Amino acid sequence: MLRQLSLAVLAAVVLLCGGSAPETSEKEDLPGTPDTSFPLPGDTLDNHIHANVHFDARKSSTFTLLRKASQYLKVQYADRSYLKILTAEDRVHCGPFSVLSRFGVIEHSESREFRACDGILGMGYSDMPRSASFFKTLTSLVRPGWAIHQPPDALTLARKQFAFMANAFEGELQLGGFDANAVVGDMFYTPMHNLSGYGIVVSSISYMGNELLDFTEEHRGAGLLAILDSGSSCMMLPNSTYNGTYKRNPYETFIQAAKQDATGSLELMVGLCSDCQSPDPFAPEEGRGECCRRFEMPPKQWLHPGGCVQAFPDMNVIILGDPFFRSFLVLHDLEPPNYRIGIAPINPLYNMGEAPLFPSSPPFPSSS
Repeated sequence: MLRQLSLAVLAAVVLLCGGSAPETSEKEDLPGTPDTSFPLPGDTLDNHIHANVHFDARKSSTFTLLRKASQYLKVQYADRSYLKILTAEDRVHCGPFSVLSRFGVIEHSESREFRACDGILGMGYSDMPRSASFFKTLTSLVRPGWAIHQPPDALTLARKQFAFMANAFEGELQLGGFDANAVVGDMFYTPMHNLSGYGIVVSSISYMGNELLDFTEEHRGAGLLAILDSGSSCMMLPNSTYNGTYKRNPYETFIQAAKQDATGSLELMVGLCSDCQSPDPFAPEEGRGECCRRFEMPPKQWLHPGGCVQAFPDMNVIILGDPFFRSFLVLHDLEPPNYRIGIAPINPLYNMGEAPLFPSSPPFPSSS
């Protein structure tokens, strides 16, 4: 198992925190065509909100900018925050891996969380051929949609798994499994839903004895899609009864209860307890047959200033944002044929970011 310690991680996204890429010249640029007019070392940079602390592209001889300032891409997250980015390509070093990859350099951000960051290397999953997922680049020698070919002897990530957790100051990305020292107890595994992102089923959320997902009789026993998105600063709840799906508005129910007492924990039931006919056959022996498990988030994780809970507009989904990743280590297991998510409480004694590259404690056994 390998671990990346030098990058802060957010949104199942690796963030190069500290600066931004400068603009290119005004010469004609064709979409997708490498632009070699990126400023040289020593050039003056103006009108940029970042400081190029962790990644200064001027110091890289292999950096290539693929889009000019007139060809910004707008990246929007589940909490409606967005970035304006340019597409770049360079050799990326991550532990023992050294791969040619594309990534985004941030030119503008409306969110303060991104204002100290240079860019993003996305760990988000997508089946699209031109998916911006760095995870795909780490696990294959060829990215046809990007016209990227790694050397035949290049090291790739053999086991298609990564884990992520965070605290108030930093995050940790673990590649190829997870470090058993980082968690308390055993890992709970649940199927991954929504193959364009990391989704799980949540069947209950309660606060101080108040059920927030109070389904009507017609929908009783149902579950709701919850998206794991550490790029969202808050937990986000449905803000409507959605035509009789719920007896009460989940977000308003939470707000009323929290106004009365803000010292309670949020309790989430992950998985469908009523549907244990087909337990995950690929789960390790100790987790096999367990269809649901309750997880508790203490107030220091969801309550301001450490966290927040917001209403999610327009859609009947839950967003498990940054507060969730500060409570639990989340394993993303994309080993075929069954994709799944693993969840376990973070060990409070674990020194995040200080473990060796090759920990003595092995990750959990392979599914194969």
